[in-house]
Amino acid sequence: MFRALVDPNAFFGERAGDPSLRRPALVVATVAVIGTISAAYSLSVMRAQLPAEAQGLVTIILGVGVAGSLLGPFIGWLVFSLFYYLISGFFGGEGSYRDTLALAGYGYLPRVFGAVVALALTVVLYQTVPPTGNYQTYAAAIAASPYTKLSTVLGWVFLVWQGFLTTYAVKHARSVSFRDAAISVWVPVGLYLLVSVAGFALQFIGFGGTP
Repeated sequence: MFRALVDPNAFFGERAGDPSLRRPALVVATVAVIGTISAAYSLSVMRAQLPAEAQGLVTIILGVGVAGSLLGPFIGWLVFSLFYYLISGFFGGEGSYRDTLALAGYGYLPRVFGAVVALALTVVLYQTVPPTGNYQTYAAAIAASPYTKLSTVLGWVFLVWQGFLTTYAVKHARSVSFRDAAISVWVPVGLYLLVSVAGFALQFIGFGGTP
C-alpha cells in the first residue's frame, strides 16, 4: 500500500477492476482505533478535573465520545464516498458505489500517520498543561495550547493529502478524467475543510487571538 503514497495513479489504476473492501476497511479501522485511543485518553484526563459528583455523568459522555471516535471514520468513509459517487455521476462516471467506496478507503492512508501524530501531540499536550482543579479553566487552557492548534493545522494537512489520493481513487473507480475526479472530491472535502477552518478561526477569536 506504500505505493499509493508515491505513485497513486498507478496504484489505483491497478485496483480499479473489482477492488476488495477488506484492505481499505483495515486502513479506516486503523485510523478509528488510534483516534479512539487518543479520545479516550483525552476524555479521561478531562474527567479527572471534575468534582466527584459530576464524574458519573461525564463517564457517560466519555463513552459516547469514544464511540463517536470509533465510528466516525467509518461513517465519514461511507458518506463522503457517496458524495464522490453522486457528483462524479454528473461527469458520466461508470463505476459502482462499491468500487468508489473501496478505492476511497485507501485514501485514508495519510490519516493513519495523522492519527499517530495527533495521539503523540495529545499526550504531550496533557503533560505540559498542569491541572488547575477547575474544569472550565483547564478546558480553556487546553483549547488555547499551541499543541492543540498544531494538531488542528496538521489535521488539515493530512486531510489535503487524503483528498489528493482520493482524487486518483475516484478517477479510476468511476473512469472519469482527473479534473472531473478532482471536482467530485474537492466539493465535499473543500466544504468540510472550510467549515473546519472557520470553526478554528472563531475559536481563535474567542480566546482573544492568543497564539
